Amino acid sequence: MKINKLFQKWPSHTVATASWLDINGLYPSLREKYVRSGWIESFGTGAYIRKNDVVSVEGALHAVQYQLGKNIHIAARSALDRKGQGHYVRLGDPKLFLFLKPGQAIEGWFINHHWESALKLIRTDSILNDCGIEEEQVMDFKIKVSSSERAILEMLCFTPNIFDFNECAFIMEHLAWLRSDLIQNLLENCTSVKAKRLFLFLGDYYGHEWMSKLDMKNIELGSGKRSVFKNGRFNAKFQITIPKDFQKNESSPLF
Repeated sequence: MKINKLFQKWPSHTVATASWLDINGLYPSLREKYVRSGWIESFGTGAYIRKNDVVSVEGALHAVQYQLGKNIHIAARSALDRKGQGHYVRLGDPKLFLFLKPGQAIEGWFINHHWESALKLIRTDSILNDCGIEEEQVMDFKIKVSSSERAILEMLCFTPNIFDFNECAFIMEHLAWLRSDLIQNLLENCTSVKAKRLFLFLGDYYGHEWMSKLDMKNIELGSGKRSVFKNGRFNAKFQITIPKDFQKNESSPLF
């Protein structure tokens, strides 16, 4: 029976898109037959789930990433939370932060569904490639999630407007183990001078060993001063304003 062969390819607790079902031989007329027979059910326009299956946002994201090939991933604070590294206490409703390339449309069945956590989509080219995006196993399927190195850099790209700098600093304090080769690649491919300077400032502030392993001459930090925080204190080493609470490690400039 065709549906049994399909279920062998279709992991439980995930969405199957119409295009993926077409590729696997379940064309519209046959899909409707299986809907009527109670094998599958609609999950919105262009999306289906197994009958009575429980699908989380991860199972839906798997379809968007691997079936539709969309450049979207769990990012920033949400990625760190999944790794047990988002220790900072926050108030308010939880959000799932998803980063995606500008100009990329995401299907309505995904973004309009009432998930347990509200989706916060951020369209950005702040990091030019997929460096630091990792696969995470969830039950019998995979999703794409930022590494810790990429996630904290993503947060710093959007501080203070979206992410609180104190939260970024609290997280960075506990990231002494970060991989210097991955940091190097990320900083070389990050377009945000502000984020790179803040990243390096925090690494220096907490005295992380990976700082000494970076090749600074290959990291473009721009020229001139950057004013980020209102009424902040100017850090001469990294040529950027920081909150007044962060005042040590102001040695000679890098520039």
